[in-house]
Amino acid sequence: MEKNETLIIDVFERNPEFFINLISKYYALNIELTETYCELLNWENVSTNTNLSWSIELIEKYEDKWNWNFRWDNLSKNKSLPWSIELIEKYKDKWDWEHLSMTKNLPWSIELINKFKNKWNKHYLSRNEYLPWSIELIEKYEGAWDWKHLSWMKDLNWSIELIEKHKYSLNWKYLSWNESLPWSKELIEKYNYDLDWDFLSQNKSLPWTSELIEKFEANWSWSSLSWNESLPWSTEFLVKFEDKWNWDFLSRNKSLPWSTEFLIKFEDKWNWEVLSRSNCFLWSIELLKKYNNKWNWRTLSLNESLPWSKELIEKFEDKWQWYNLYENKSLTWSIELIEKYKIKWSLYFISKKEILPLTIRQIEDYDGKWDWKELSRNKSIIWSIEGIEKLINKWDWDYLSYNESLPWSIELIEKFKNNFNWKNLSTNRSLPWSIELIEKYDTNWDWHSLSFHSLPWSIELIEKFKDKWDWAWLSVNRSIQWSIELIAKFEDKWDFFNVLSKNEILPWSVELIEKFEEKWDWEKLYLNQSLPWAIDYFEKYGEERHMYDRKIEYLPWYMEQIEDSKEKWKIETLSSKINLPWTVKLIHHFSEKIEASASVFETLKPYIDNEMINIVFGLLEKNKNNNNH
Repeated sequence: MEKNETLIIDVFERNPEFFINLISKYYALNIELTETYCELLNWENVSTNTNLSWSIELIEKYEDKWNWNFRWDNLSKNKSLPWSIELIEKYKDKWDWEHLSMTKNLPWSIELINKFKNKWNKHYLSRNEYLPWSIELIEKYEGAWDWKHLSWMKDLNWSIELIEKHKYSLNWKYLSWNESLPWSKELIEKYNYDLDWDFLSQNKSLPWTSELIEKFEANWSWSSLSWNESLPWSTEFLVKFEDKWNWDFLSRNKSLPWSTEFLIKFEDKWNWEVLSRSNCFLWSIELLKKYNNKWNWRTLSLNESLPWSKELIEKFEDKWQWYNLYENKSLTWSIELIEKYKIKWSLYFISKKEILPLTIRQIEDYDGKWDWKELSRNKSIIWSIEGIEKLINKWDWDYLSYNESLPWSIELIEKFKNNFNWKNLSTNRSLPWSIELIEKYDTNWDWHSLSFHSLPWSIELIEKFKDKWDWAWLSVNRSIQWSIELIAKFEDKWDFFNVLSKNEILPWSVELIEKFEEKWDWEKLYLNQSLPWAIDYFEKYGEERHMYDRKIEYLPWYMEQIEDSKEKWKIETLSSKINLPWTVKLIHHFSEKIEASASVFETLKPYIDNEMINIVFGLLEKNKNNNNH
């Protein structure tokens, strides 16, 4: 303990600014200390100190020193003040009233609000959920509120009395939408001429009944009512106001009592285009047949809620929009289905959809209608060497060379070596890659593409074709099994500076960096997030490579390891931004540069007391006098 106290005193003596800032912001200064060192404390920091024994007397004593409302952190935002009407009144011309209007720290009451009614920011005050909201409060300060916001509020104790008293202040548009009001027929009737009937018609909390709607039949927005899912929807209800509804909107309303009978009842009213995409009722062949000429069959063809079956498709064969039908995910596709309606289908769309295991024979049967480009990259085809050869002049060989679903083998490649696009083939992951395969066609490959590819990489493979690789691309290849041995083997080939320095999958270590120290681009290296940032890196390369303070957030912080590197760190950044596992010894090492922060104070707190503070101030005074002499 004594050793730590000695180190701390030494830190404070070496760095007086750190000492003063630290105790000003975090230490529980008493009246005696505050008075004794009044002229030495940092009062901007003292203003934010939540550990002081705050009192009106203390605030009064140093009234001219506090930071009342300047900057983000100030006295007005200090939650530890003994907030009271007396305190606020005493310094009413100094507070940051915008902040006070929104804070939860004040002892909110009607008396408090009234006392400073000309000071509050009404917009922030009206949004402050910590106020003691009540009818009395609202009424008492009617002129102070942002009534637009209040009209939205759901947490007020809304009553007819409250609304009546402030009907000229309330925003009736927003009030009409507020679901927390005590809505009733009487309330609506009372404010018939004030309400916004469009917004009211959308309100889900009204006591919706047929009688209520009938009572104000001429006032409602019937389009908005037609959207509202909270109405008491029934067949009788719709009939009662049949000529009022917006049937387009009704057709979209999921809360209607949908059924075949219901649909039939109002068959001349519905928007059948909208109904054609609906999933609200039970579809059947009979229903589709009954309104054969009303449905939008283009839309129906996309509707996944229909009871799709061979029978359904056959029943309305001449109605479907076959392109949309093809896009419908609920259809169960089969060769039989395609065969049955082969005249209907567009083979262009079938060509690009991987929904069926097509055979070469089936493709031959529709020769001339396929989109051969799309077909050539289709992965669902049952590919074979014989099948490919049969249609050798039909395939798009650029796309076929990309297709990973072919039965790739040296035999297949050899058979069609003059047809394949070798650049595309060089990127195909499904080839039986081997040194033998690469060697067999070494004059055909696109070596640029091959260098970036997932090959069975080995030192032997790289060595075999070292004069063919694109080494820039090879330097960023993520599938290579990187090792120091591999990098050293081809040291003169790699693009260290531009590419390898950024490669995040290298086996990064101090040994690796040290081995090729003069080849790295250090700017790129310190941006490489895959380095296992160890203190060793910074100790060895920090100063000369300007790595300090660049990647401090990636370090595995073991403080004893960085003590000897203290001169290389920008300790201001460390002490203020990083939650380090500080030790007294470490803080001592950084004594001349360290800055005050909560984490640093928590480390020193067990050792700091009034006696130590007096000792340090005494030493500082002594040093000052010595310097003057």
